[in-house]
Parts: sequence; C-alpha cells; structure tokens
Amino acid sequence: MNHIPLPQAPALAHIEIPLYESDSNPYRYTQPWWSYPARHGFGFITKQVSDELHKYPGDLRSNLAAFIQSWLFFGVLEEFLGVKQDRDEWIVTTEKGDRVIRTSHLCEKLDAWQTRVKQLDGNQQLEIRAGIDQVLGHVDSMHETLSGTTVDILQTLQTRIGSYHSDLLPDELNLSLDVLHYTLSLARNAVFLDTPLSIRTYTKSRLVHDQLAKNGWCPSEVSRLNQACSVVSGYFSSRLGGLGSSTIHSKCSHWQCEAWQVDESNYRTKHANTLCDCTFVGLPTERIAEIIRGSQIPCLRLDRHGNGLELVAIDQSAPIRFTAISHVWSDGLGNHAANALPHCQVRLIQERVNTIANLGSKPLAPSDNQPFWMDTLCIPVGSGFEAERNTAIAEMKTIYRNSGTVLVLNNELSGISVDRSPWELSARITRTTWFRRLWTLHEAVLAKKIVFQLQDGSVDLSELQTIVQGWDNSSKLQDLLCRLIFREACQPYSKLLLFKSKSLSTRVQDIWTAVQWRNTSYQEDETICLANMLGHDLSSILAVSRYESEAKIKRMQAFIVLQKYFPQGSIFEGDNSDLTRPSPTALVGFEWTPQSFVFRTRMRTLEQPDTHLALADELGFHVSLVALIPDKGWNVFTQAQMRSTLVGDLHQAFFMVPLEWDYFYSVCWNMDRGRWDLVNSLRDETFPALILQQDVTLVTDEALDLDESGGRRDGSSLTRMFDGDLIAEEAREEVLQEMKREARGETVEEVYTPYERRIFSASTSVIIVAASARDVSPDTRNLTDSLQYKHPRGKSSNPNVAVEYQARIIQHVEVKKEMFSTYTQAAHRVSAELGYGLVRRWHCQGGK
Repeated sequence: MNHIPLPQAPALAHIEIPLYESDSNPYRYTQPWWSYPARHGFGFITKQVSDELHKYPGDLRSNLAAFIQSWLFFGVLEEFLGVKQDRDEWIVTTEKGDRVIRTSHLCEKLDAWQTRVKQLDGNQQLEIRAGIDQVLGHVDSMHETLSGTTVDILQTLQTRIGSYHSDLLPDELNLSLDVLHYTLSLARNAVFLDTPLSIRTYTKSRLVHDQLAKNGWCPSEVSRLNQACSVVSGYFSSRLGGLGSSTIHSKCSHWQCEAWQVDESNYRTKHANTLCDCTFVGLPTERIAEIIRGSQIPCLRLDRHGNGLELVAIDQSAPIRFTAISHVWSDGLGNHAANALPHCQVRLIQERVNTIANLGSKPLAPSDNQPFWMDTLCIPVGSGFEAERNTAIAEMKTIYRNSGTVLVLNNELSGISVDRSPWELSARITRTTWFRRLWTLHEAVLAKKIVFQLQDGSVDLSELQTIVQGWDNSSKLQDLLCRLIFREACQPYSKLLLFKSKSLSTRVQDIWTAVQWRNTSYQEDETICLANMLGHDLSSILAVSRYESEAKIKRMQAFIVLQKYFPQGSIFEGDNSDLTRPSPTALVGFEWTPQSFVFRTRMRTLEQPDTHLALADELGFHVSLVALIPDKGWNVFTQAQMRSTLVGDLHQAFFMVPLEWDYFYSVCWNMDRGRWDLVNSLRDETFPALILQQDVTLVTDEALDLDESGGRRDGSSLTRMFDGDLIAEEAREEVLQEMKREARGETVEEVYTPYERRIFSASTSVIIVAASARDVSPDTRNLTDSLQYKHPRGKSSNPNVAVEYQARIIQHVEVKKEMFSTYTQAAHRVSAELGYGLVRRWHCQGGK
C-alpha cells in the first residue's frame, strides 16, 4: 500500500498489511504458477464456487490467508516482474514487533521492468504480455471467487450499489490483493498501449468504506465513489482524514443524502465566526425589486468606508464587470427573512471578490470594490415580491453567464491550503456538499469560469487539469498513480464540464447522468434548475406556486411538455428508486414521468449518451422499442408459479422466441410492486407485452464470437464464461500458446474440448405493459424511427397508416436470456424475421 501517495497532513497513515504466516507451512512461493495450489494442498480452491469456500472452517482460515498471500501476492509479483523475489525485501518489523508488508519500492521495480521490456524485440514482448495477461486474468477471477458469496449478490440486488468482500479472507489481505492487481495492470497498460487490459473500477474494500464513513462521508457519496473510482483512488480518499461529523449522515442511505437540507422554519444565518455578533447589512427589498422590474441586474458592493452596501444596477446589454457567488445554503449564508447578511460575512465576501478581480487583466483601483451578485442579497424575499422573485430566478442564466467569474464558497474548504498537490485538491474539492446540490450544478453549467475559495487563495480545477495533462507523456508508475487519482477524483467536475460543453438541444441526452447524486431541499425547485440548464423559458413552471398542492408533480408535467423530447431510455429509469418512481397520482399520459431526475444510482457514462430522443406530450411518451409478446396473453402472468429467490418470493415465467431454439427467456416479478390492479380492469381490451431496453434477441453466442452483437449498452449485461477450472492441467500450455498466437495477430480456430462448458446469458431492463393498438395518422410517424410495425395478431387494414401501441406500464422488471446448457458450440441461428414476436413502436402512458 505504501507505493500509493498520501495526502498532506492532516491525513491518515497507510494501512498496515500483516504478513500472514502458518506454523505448519511457511508457504514460500515457487514456480510453476499453475501447480502451486495443488503442491500445497489447496488445489480444491480452483474448483469450488464462492459459497462453498465460504464454509471453510474458521480455525483453518489463517492457513488459507498465508497460502493466498504467498500465491496471489508474492507469486504474482514474481510472475509479473519475471525475476525471483526475495520475500524479506518486502517485509519489515514495526516498533510493536509486527511483521508487515511494505511496497514503498514497488514503483521503482515496475519502472525498471518497463525499461527492460521496452528493450526487447516484438516477439519477446508478445510472449511476456501473453504470460502476464493470463496470470492477471486468473488472479482477478480467483480473488473474485474467494471474496464473493451469494450474500453479496443479494446486497447488490437490493441496493444496486455493489458489495463488500466476504470475510473468508482478512480485510487487509483483500485490500492488498486488489491494490496490487490494479497497480500491476496499470504498469502493464503503460507498456502495451495498443492492447490495454480492462481493469475493474470499483472499490469493494470494507476497510476503505468503513474509514470513509468514519471520516464523515455520506453513504451515498461512498456509493458514488464505489461506482466511479478504482481501489487506488478509493484508498487515497480514505486517507484524507476527518471531513466532518459522521452523525450528520445518520439518516442517509446508499442512494440518497438527507443531510444539508434547509428547513425554513429553523434556519439560522451564521456569522464568520461563532464569537461575532455584528449587525446585519443589506438594502431595502423594494429597491432591489425596482431594478429587476427595469430588466437590470441588481449587484452589491461595500461602500468606500466599508460600513454599508451600495446597490449597483447593471445593464444586461452592456454589463459592468461583476462576480457571482455560488454557495450551499446549509453553510449559513442564506436568509429567508430579508436581503441581508452579517457585516462580517459581507466584508469577507468582498475581500475575496476583490482578490479574484485583481488576478485578472484589469486590476481594481485601490479604493474600488468589485460588485458582486448573491442570491441571498439580490433575489427579493418576503410577501409582495413573488413576481420579481420569479423574474430574478428566470434571469439567473443571464446573471451567471454575464459574470466574469463565479466564486464558490464552501465551509468544507475553508481550512485547506492552496499549496497541496493537484490530486489532493481535486479529491477534497469534489467531495464537498457543493458537488451534491442541484442548484450549484445549475449555477456551474451557466457560468463562464468557476473558482473555489480555499483558506489562503482560490483554485480553478480547469487549470489544474491543464497542469496534470502535461504529465501525460510520463510512464513512471508514481506519475501514473497520481494522474489516476487526479482524473478519478475530478470526475464530478469533468462530468459537469462535459455536460456544459453540449449544445442546448443535445444536453437532454445526458440529463440523467448530469444530475446524478445531486439533491435539493425543495423538490419543487428541481424543474427550475433543469429548465434553465436546457435553455427554456421558466414561465409555465413558475406559474405553479411552490406552495400549491402537488406542486412538484405539476411542475414536472409542465417541464415535460416544455422540453418535449427526452432520451428514449428515460422510460426505464422510473423504477430506479422510490424517489424516481412515477407518482401514483400523475395524470394519464404522465404516468411514465419520474418524480425526480436526481437520485439515479445506476452508472452510465456521458461518453455513451442515449442519443435516441422520443416525443413526450399530454398523450404519453412515444418510443420506438422492441417488445416480446407472450402467445398465451395475460395467462402467462396470472397463472405463473411462485419461486423463492434471493430477494424473496417472486412469480416467474419462461418462454421462447420462434427460430431461437438454442435460447430461452425468463422473467420474475413481484405482484405487490407493480400496477397489477390495472390488469383486472384492462384485461379484456389489452394484451401483455415486455418492452426491452436492449434488443437481446440480437445477442447470441455466435454474435459474441463474431463481434456482431452491436455493442453492449448500459441497459443490458452480457456474460459468456467457461468452466476453465475443468480444463485439464496439460491443456493450459495449449491455451497459453493460443493467446500468444492471438497477440501476434494470427488466426486461431476456436475448438471446444469435452472439458469446456460454454455458459451464455444476456439480460436487460424490461417494462411489462398492458397494450392495445391504435391507428395514427401518417403525420405522426416521423416522431419515431421508420420501422416495420406489426400487430401481434394482424397488421393494420390501411397500409398507409402506422400502428402505434398504446401501453399502460404495469411493472419494471428484468428479462434474462440464456442458452440451453451444452458442451458443444450452439447451432447457428437461422436468419429470419421474428414475425409477431416483435413490436417496435409504443405510446406509453405509464404506470407505477
């Protein structure tokens, strides 16, 4: 662990990794790699599944830990470096007399390895690459087997976040194996640039997660880090030290942060320090409102004596230079009662604004103060100013765009110095509450330039990114690790910049990802932020008062009509959590609409946006998707058998698609979760259909061989594995030679031995709907792709009129496609039209 850089103090020291020793066997690693387990009586671990290994007797687990460390740590080091390793070189004795492993010189050894490999000829490099790839691949799968159980699968299904390592091996050992595997993979990829090895980007270490919680991290922030960051970055973040009280997140969950919510009834504006009791300064709200009514921007600055505030009216067409303030209200810089703040806070803000202004090309005159805009002081509060308040909110996009700089004030950064490393600064800045609030995202997207105020200066993360990019040519492992930590820590900021770089017309493709993990104290305000970021007029949204009954739902419906086009995949997001699930009181036509676009927990990268936009209107969401239609109608669901699963008793149905005789489909559902009450009332005039997020009918075992599956999207998961542990030991050399031939670009004929069993599965999100066909005019056919539409029981009588299927959502589930178990290659699928089994155009009104 010691090769990973540490933050500057105050920070936590490295976690010590014990040397696990056995009294009965020293377990000193010796080659060959593959036979090492059998030579030491552990051959069974390569054949047993994780649940069976989990039953390994507790009193013998110390022997298991010692063996695994010798094989998967010291053995892997020796196999990768290609040089016999002196184990004692990696071991030190602490002051307490404990023998621990230190990796301080790992970077130096890997740099030497890179230099040596780069000097070899092409064939020698290919041979080395094939050998280490096989070892790293086996280590990855072996550790996954040793550290996972069915309990982990249950946790993943329930939280959609992921799981920790099991307790079969000590937590310290699990962490060290993960870090070593990632570090070696990073070094390998730095040499073999043309054939990068895929590396897992998640953190399963219980030690890391527990330390983050102890440091004051929200469980949802830990979940975000777990999804988006490697074990190296996760470990670095856990060393940052205390960032606040952990009790503030006692009510938070893995997908939602309940802390930092503003309660207007007991909100208190704070002074710059707890001992200060200075007076509040501000300006009459009527004067601010008057400027807003005149279509100008109200800004403030301290007068020349520093005692009071001056109001500066800025013309939008010829603006004076000013700074906009972005802050989190839970820090205490808000005020619900008046447009005023304590004098100490205003003076401090003015000093920081002036410092930023003086860094520009035109410094201020000695006696001047830079005007600034801040919502607390410049958006009218109190009764009688609702119209001006709505106007000011609608004009925020103009205000933030016209400001020269947006200065971010956040209490969590007030004790951090600017002289820290770029990777530490990025890690500390991006984990603040500012990166968890929706209003601040809205402000950042609208801003030209953002700087973060620290203890003794300000930081522009974009400038830090430019600095770190200058190291891209370095292949030294220490530089690679620092770059990795910086890049992954900066992901929230990079995601923000990528969304900001999109045109207004294409931003909606990424809206789910952009607002992920954000929150707002008043859900009624969510659509204001969304509409402003997408460049819309807020009139129809603000026409619904925040205090109106069901204002959140009504504003969301207004936003849907206003935006008009949404990513087609949005329809599958509605069951992501109770917070995104459509409202049961929504109007028909809006039943598909999520209650919120935030709180999304599933991972999707902005590099793979949902580019297919579909029309949303008062009738519903007009999507073009593939569906499976059971021949037996609703009987498939109403007569289905119960099945006990990891997540409880579920109904389950199996079916096949014509001409796909090698495969079968299965779907499970819970009658208590969906809108099955609709089935009783709609049964006679509707038929059931399963709308697929990803067309898994096109995904076959042969397509994976030929790379013809069209690529995997986030909506589906593909698995094709082999029972490699059943392959005879003497066949392993043949497998290695095959990998070497593939690495040289030679054609390798795929041959399946009787020992090799192919296992194939594909899954995707599905919506069970109650569907009925309706004819639509040719004018509406351009709303979706031009496809061949088919009714399950006949085509439209008019060939010039498309068929659109009106659907009510019953339940969100998942369908799984599997291949019948076989020890030989599957028969080739006949290319044919799947006929009535597929429907492609849907008019979804929704449902819960």
